[in-house]
Amino acid sequence: MAKPSIKDGTIEPWARGMRELARRPLVCCKLSGMVTEIGRPHWTVADLRPYVEVVLEAFGPERVLFGSDWPVCWLPAATHAGWRSCRNSSRPCRRESALPFSVATPAVCTG
Repeated sequence: MAKPSIKDGTIEPWARGMRELARRPLVCCKLSGMVTEIGRPHWTVADLRPYVEVVLEAFGPERVLFGSDWPVCWLPAATHAGWRSCRNSSRPCRRESALPFSVATPAVCTG
C-alpha cells in the first residue's frame, strides 16, 4: 500500500498516487502492514477503512490481495485480528459481493 500516513490520518497525496498507479491495468495492490503504520496499540477498523476503501475503489477487488507483515504485525495485533480488521474495513465497498475477503480463508502463521 505504499505506506500511507495512517498514524496522522492523512490520506492525500497517498490516495492520488494510488489512483494513478491503478490506471495501469497490470498493477495490483497488496493490503499489508496497516496496523503497524497506525503506531498505537488501541486502533479501530475506522482507522483503516478510508485507506482500504481508496485501494478497493481504485484497483477493484480483482487486483487487490491481502498479506500480513508477520512477525512484525504481532506487535500491535494478532494476525487474525489484522485480517479481521482488514476484512471488516472493506465491507462498505460498493463492490462488496466481489471482495476477495468474502471467499478467502486467511493463513495464520505461528512460530
